[in-house]
Amino acid sequence: MDRELKQRIWELYKDEYSTEGFELEEIFEIDLPFWKCKQKIAFETEREIDRFSMVILKLVDNGITEYSEICSFLGIDSDSFLNMQFNFLIKNGLLEENGEKYEITPEGLEFMKKKLKIKQIGIEDLEFYINDISGEFFDPSKPIDRDWSFDKTEKFSGYDLIQSNKRKLDDEIENITHGDKPSYYDLTGSRSEFSRFYHTRFPEKTFYDFENSDFKAYQRHIRFLALMFRNKEQQDEVIFDIRQCRKTIKKFEGKFLKEESLSKLINKILAFDKAA
Repeated sequence: MDRELKQRIWELYKDEYSTEGFELEEIFEIDLPFWKCKQKIAFETEREIDRFSMVILKLVDNGITEYSEICSFLGIDSDSFLNMQFNFLIKNGLLEENGEKYEITPEGLEFMKKKLKIKQIGIEDLEFYINDISGEFFDPSKPIDRDWSFDKTEKFSGYDLIQSNKRKLDDEIENITHGDKPSYYDLTGSRSEFSRFYHTRFPEKTFYDFENSDFKAYQRHIRFLALMFRNKEQQDEVIFDIRQCRKTIKKFEGKFLKEESLSKLINKILAFDKAA
């Protein structure tokens, strides 16, 4: 780490825990492990019915029930795209076919009356991340700490993840290695947590199911600053602050913001090693 930068950080935070009897002893960079994951999932979403389908429902409800009659009324050729609209309405249970005529279903009547929305199942290839220390799902475009204000969260530019095998490491960088690689079995065991995470990330969608077992996970790291404070009276007591740095954030604005949740986790991991 640049000496001038380290001195600047030292001046900013050397008295952070002075009232509690701790003094700043060391500043270093630390790489924390994350997993970049890929999984095909099924999701459910709702959308308003298109106007043309609504017109068909209203025509059938008003007694124009034969396909040829509806085409004639709308001035459309019988071999047009209209057949696709009927299939769509039948598939969603709003119409049913009765010989050469169509009938609106009770669900169709309720749909028109209350102006409901159509539920649809979609499939997508999803990319997401797992914090390897906490085991939690996280979105790198959002802060790891969940208690940030709305304005602060909106201005956050996102974390810059490093491909683990392409990092430049030296003796001054503390490297926290990955634990066991997550599996599809682990993912399905966290179905409820994943569902909540997915809906938080995509409020307009609801997680439905994992489409297949072809789950993939790749090693990633995020580099932070670590500040170690030692108790002047009890030398075996240390406190670690994990803070953001220019290698952490995509658009770093010079604010070494503290990562509260990561600090708590790292204190559990490093406190014993650094206590002596």
